[in-house]
Amino acid sequence: MAAVVEWSPGYVPADVSGAAFLMQRELQWFEVLEDKSPPLIKSLKFEVKEDKSSPSKSLELKETKQRSGKTYWGVFVEQRKDLVKEAGQWMKDTSSSCSVISTLIFTVAFAAAFTVPGSNDRGNPVFQKGDSFLVFTVANALSLFSSVTATS
Repeated sequence: MAAVVEWSPGYVPADVSGAAFLMQRELQWFEVLEDKSPPLIKSLKFEVKEDKSSPSKSLELKETKQRSGKTYWGVFVEQRKDLVKEAGQWMKDTSSSCSVISTLIFTVAFAAAFTVPGSNDRGNPVFQKGDSFLVFTVANALSLFSSVTATS
């Protein structure tokens, strides 16, 4: 448990694409180790001292009986406050980008709904009897509805 708490949240593995995914991975790692540890370890309280001599800002955890001591979970959360802020900003930026893309898809799907492929022959589309026209209509309707849902 001490290794999880002391592990630097600044290290990002190559397969993690954003701060939110890094936070998710660290939470999963903490939960797995917490589940596998004895119940007594979960309730231990520690006095937290930062090691000023080490450039990596490692922690020194000393067991204490005082109420002001922190559990492993408390130290874990305190160490990752910056990561939580960064993950929140990453989520906002990602959702903003997705909204722009879904608006563009909605615009194209809306225009395609009123612009029938081929031409009109006495008010009816030329390709109306073909299977490809049905596929086009269903795909266009799905893209229109899904982009509207994603935008709202």
